Amino acid sequence: MTEKQFLARLDDYGNISGICDMPEDFHDTKNYLVYVGPSDRGDGLLDAIRLKKGSWDIMDAFIPKILKYVPGPIVEIGMGESTTIFANHAYQAGVVLYSCDIEMGGMFKVFDKPLFEQHVCFIGKSEDFIKGFKDEPSIVFLDGEHCYAAVKREVDFFLPLIKEGGVLFMHDTFPPLERQIVPDKFGRKPGDVYKARRELENNPDVDVFTFPYSAHNMGLTMVMKHQKNKYRKHWQRNGRLNEIN
Repeated sequence: MTEKQFLARLDDYGNISGICDMPEDFHDTKNYLVYVGPSDRGDGLLDAIRLKKGSWDIMDAFIPKILKYVPGPIVEIGMGESTTIFANHAYQAGVVLYSCDIEMGGMFKVFDKPLFEQHVCFIGKSEDFIKGFKDEPSIVFLDGEHCYAAVKREVDFFLPLIKEGGVLFMHDTFPPLERQIVPDKFGRKPGDVYKARRELENNPDVDVFTFPYSAHNMGLTMVMKHQKNKYRKHWQRNGRLNEIN
């Protein structure tokens, strides 16, 4: 392999930024998701991001189990590598997959058109997508704008719609470093999404479990909506009186 000269600058999070040229193996799209685009710093250089593929193994394992017991549509806010996983399971289960992002295939351009016949892609902001959404999904995945206000709006909208026993997944809920809670334009930092996770942990109508070593090491939270069942009276001891009304 021919060596290339390049200028590189690492930010505080280990991402390459401000590069003029890159080594040939930087664009290893088999093993990485790669984004290179104009810098917003006004220095005339480029920003670059590279994330290792295959970080959605936990969610990949849960999806077919959820659809087996609670069949129904899937909704994801934020397209990317995770979309290919949802599309595979949605196709196998014969359910609709709704994907929303401000650009087709997400910032990494993972795909350029719907992945199967029942894949509905909405290009735009989630706040516009939810205005016309009326379905009752079994699974919802939130990985769009990395800020509490946006995620809070999405949670408040989708949680009442999700089928009983369905699951809401949230990415970027357990940042490993305190300094990573400030969002940036690329979404490479988890931002303050953890605040929405903390609120849900105090919600008596759901069960919440967070996997800290998953999803690019930024945390994956699984929120299961309770099934109203008068025979599950042990929930009453946990303060979940609404479950036996």
